[in-house]
Amino acid sequence: MKGNNMFKLLCLLQVWVVIALVRYCVVLGEQSKLFQDVDEFLPAKATCIESDRRRYGSYRNRRTRYNNTYRYTVNEQTYTVTYYSERWRGSDKVLYYNPTNPNVVSKYSSYADAATGNAIWIIFVVIGQSVIIFFAVKATRGQNAYQEQSVGVVLGDDFQFDMNNDASPYTDRISSSQKEETQEKETIAFPGWNSEGKVESIPFRPSKTITESNQTDDVETIAFTRSTKPKDDFVLYTEEEYKQMQKEK
Repeated sequence: MKGNNMFKLLCLLQVWVVIALVRYCVVLGEQSKLFQDVDEFLPAKATCIESDRRRYGSYRNRRTRYNNTYRYTVNEQTYTVTYYSERWRGSDKVLYYNPTNPNVVSKYSSYADAATGNAIWIIFVVIGQSVIIFFAVKATRGQNAYQEQSVGVVLGDDFQFDMNNDASPYTDRISSSQKEETQEKETIAFPGWNSEGKVESIPFRPSKTITESNQTDDVETIAFTRSTKPKDDFVLYTEEEYKQMQKEK
């Protein structure tokens, strides 16, 4: 929760930094146009003759702005100028006019004066952006340190193992295979045609899937002879008869 609040504050501060920077650029851009032909304006005493109040926004976020109209005199000739959306009701003040064209008027005597008068905005931009960068770097370093400490550590998993439960599905596969190898093997005698009369058996396991092989307990073997020479006839014995014949030999 604390981290989320800090993030929101930094986002709000970033918005204000952008607004301050835009305001500073707009004001200096306007003043640069006014002073492009003349380096310095002359002062003239101006009187507020009209202040029109305007309200914006809802009841809770209502803002009040004023459109103030000023009148000043240059060489016994009267001029008027209106400034819109000012935060305060107009009052008598000193304005500065262009000596070559008195219709052009400014609140500042020169471009340097305008830059100094709006320096508060650029100071706010520098301080605010520095605070944002500081906390951003701090958060990045903290995240990197957390990741370094978390290397090789299991933070959590979705599996639960019960080592004491014989029926657990997570049994050791190696142990299962070893158990299968120790199970009893059966040999099925098939008639052969070995000229020597000997029968040799080779154990094998039918090809099955892993699941089927785990479910099979007995190993089957098929006996066959090495010789490829067939006999004319053969006799089929049962397993018990075959074992008895082996004993008699």
